[in-house]
Amino acid sequence: MNAFASQAMAAYKATQQLDERPAAVLARAHEELARVLGSAISAHDERRLEEMCRHNARAVQILSTLAAAFHGPTPALEQLRSMYLRARRAVNGLLLQPNAADTVREAQAWARDMAMSFRKET
Repeated sequence: MNAFASQAMAAYKATQQLDERPAAVLARAHEELARVLGSAISAHDERRLEEMCRHNARAVQILSTLAAAFHGPTPALEQLRSMYLRARRAVNGLLLQPNAADTVREAQAWARDMAMSFRKET
């Protein structure tokens, strides 16, 4: 087997191990969100602003995707969308709003909790 075929086989095996159930996908998305928010806060605190901006962009991408993924006017979904919007506003205002860093830290903890909650459903 050549190197290309070996890589293709490894990639195929990796995709077969992915859990595509909605709760598993949401758990991974919230885990990634928590990781990115933590990285953004760390970069912010250490004044590595270019790095913070990269993490912020990734966080906004994840938050926007999550907010768009839920449809329906239920109170639980409205609460989720509200939290995603609050976190996105804090990430966008990290350099300009005095309390934004605290809100991003709260959002990171919330995202971790959500990930654990979704993991329990899998």
